[in-house]
Amino acid sequence: GYSSGGWMTNTLECTRGDKLRATGLLSGGRAGLDLATCKGKFARATVHDLADPTNPFDKQGAKEELDRVLKQNHCRMDVPPLMEEPAPCARYQGCDAGFPVIACRTEGQKHNRQDALAKKAFWGLFASL
Repeated sequence: GYSSGGWMTNTLECTRGDKLRATGLLSGGRAGLDLATCKGKFARATVHDLADPTNPFDKQGAKEELDRVLKQNHCRMDVPPLMEEPAPCARYQGCDAGFPVIACRTEGQKHNRQDALAKKAFWGLFASL
């Protein structure tokens, strides 16, 4: 999901995460859900520009949502993720088998869709499952 679709994806991840296998999220935010009620785990790839003025990564809940997925999938948050193609994507370490989390943090793209990067990142995740 992109932008509002990303918000919807985060909502679906929380409320129906036990029914999802994987998600791709681009420049979304967090709806006002109680994160303690979220269920299930799933693989995830996310693309978000750190200078997004429409859905700021650290102010609209995107960082909280990423942290939630990392915890649910038991990914290591105490070590940096490993960079992988397509750049600037990084795969978190120690996630439960079959539930990887990939985050692509860009700069200077603002709220653009970043189609080329998103397509490669999402397909890289989905094809690996």
